[in-house]
Amino acid sequence: MLVLPAWYPTAREALSGPFVRDHVRAAASHGHRMVVVVDQGPSRRIRRPLALFEQRDGEFRDVGVAYRPSLGTAGYLAGVLAVAGRLAREGTPVDVVHAHVHRMGPPAVAAGGLLRRPVVISEHSSEWSRHTIGPAALRRARLTFPRAALVCPVNGELRMAIESYGVRARFRIVPNAVDTALFHPPAKPGGERARLVNVALHVEVKALDVLLQAFAGLAGRRPDATLELIGDGPLTPQLRRLAAELGLGERVHFTGRLAPAEVAGRLRRADAFVLSSRSENLPVSLLEALCCGLPVVATSVGGVPKAVGADGELAPAGDAPGLAQAMAAALDERRIFDRPAIARRAAARYSFAAVGRVWDAIYRAF
Repeated sequence: MLVLPAWYPTAREALSGPFVRDHVRAAASHGHRMVVVVDQGPSRRIRRPLALFEQRDGEFRDVGVAYRPSLGTAGYLAGVLAVAGRLAREGTPVDVVHAHVHRMGPPAVAAGGLLRRPVVISEHSSEWSRHTIGPAALRRARLTFPRAALVCPVNGELRMAIESYGVRARFRIVPNAVDTALFHPPAKPGGERARLVNVALHVEVKALDVLLQAFAGLAGRRPDATLELIGDGPLTPQLRRLAAELGLGERVHFTGRLAPAEVAGRLRRADAFVLSSRSENLPVSLLEALCCGLPVVATSVGGVPKAVGADGELAPAGDAPGLAQAMAAALDERRIFDRPAIARRAAARYSFAAVGRVWDAIYRAF
């Protein structure tokens, strides 16, 4: 399976599209040979028109493609075809070309046509649901999505957002995946404190200012409550100032970025996960929290309500009092929530085994 990702974690961009890598890992867990071809962009440092940089990434191969600026966007396609040629010479020719995000549709469809192989396009981009997709990107999707054997949004709401633009394709929903070997419930329940945790980039769409305002409304009623913000971003200084202005002091902890294993540990020690976003598709941080057995307090956006189900509380986006009320309800009911059951339900939908089974069925159908 030749994977063409628009975003992918690299040494330079460790947080770029980890959810794409998780899809690859899920498919690899079912025995599929996955080769990821990462566009490293034009480079004046390479001597040849094209350079491939290959490494092993756990169960699969990761090949970076760099090319001379004079090649333009054709440089990446040339790299994809070079990787496909290398695989054919090794006796493992490409069976499926799998792109992630609409931006990779053109090289995927071109490569699929030249290799005479089916093309799958996974869609994760929130541009559709936020209605911010540009004219060029829309033309690209209208051209390539109908030519793909299958287009796989991560939830039904994203599919409807795509179709609202008049884009037609053969769709199948494939949700994001979670490494449940890492994200699982604690062996023992926590203590008496009421610990809330959020994992997010500190950017506008995550509405962390609303979360801080909501927590300030909760804090007066719940002196035992604390809030941990895992992550950082351009708004971190502004959020720190707001927390101070709201008098939250030591009750809000800015943890910064953590490795996945550390995030999993913090989730297991928390009592509820809070998501305050103005817009989402199917956030992996939410799914990871559910797989850790955490009840969730979240805004009712995108695919979030269906993911949460009865395992938490929902509030309207941008409504700080409503979010505070939902947090209070979740903390009041935390002894009622069955954390192992929450984790079992989430793992049945989002584990590598579960999502990998879907990819296995899709790949084998061609």
